[in-house]
Amino acid sequence: MKLVRYNNDVYQIVDDEGGVKYLALRLANGKWGAYDGNDVRLSKRSFVNPRQVLAFIAGRDALEKERGDG
Repeated sequence: MKLVRYNNDVYQIVDDEGGVKYLALRLANGKWGAYDGNDVRLSKRSFVNPRQVLAFIAGRDALEKERGDG
């Protein structure tokens, strides 16, 4: 997965095939939130930058694969 800047407030998180899987969206307080493709927030936690959102999502996906959920 990698980050692709959409605009100042949105980064797309795309998979290896180029499909948008998740979004990093700037919140009103200037921090960043992790969202899925249906605009559902994945965590109440906020992040300092989009790279932290990507790391959170990568870790979450790895855990789901390890458990057999994904």
